[in-house]
Amino acid sequence: MEISLTLSPDEVHACRRAAVLLRALSTGLREIGTTQESEACAGYAVTLDRIVASGECCAVNADGKVDVEQAGFILEGIRDGLDNADLDEGSDFVQRDIERLNDVVFRYNAAAGKAAG
Repeated sequence: MEISLTLSPDEVHACRRAAVLLRALSTGLREIGTTQESEACAGYAVTLDRIVASGECCAVNADGKVDVEQAGFILEGIRDGLDNADLDEGSDFVQRDIERLNDVVFRYNAAAGKAAG
């Protein structure tokens, strides 16, 4: 099911920043030989890039929602690593992005629930 969502500027920026981190992670994973994980991260980044390119209003299907959700899970690990290393500013930035990605997932789920009825 494809749902049309209106994104806030903060959500768009969070998707953009998350895509940057996922592309970098994908590159690193590919370089150490973990192809499957590299491709998964690259796929999540592509979905986020598509959402960013759509602007304020975007159409998200169930697979796209899962990609956004998975991206948030990966960012949680990055946030935790930054926090554990006392890199607080980076941790705080990533935390805000996680919250915005979760907002997108929540709104998709709410709209899908209403549509299914």
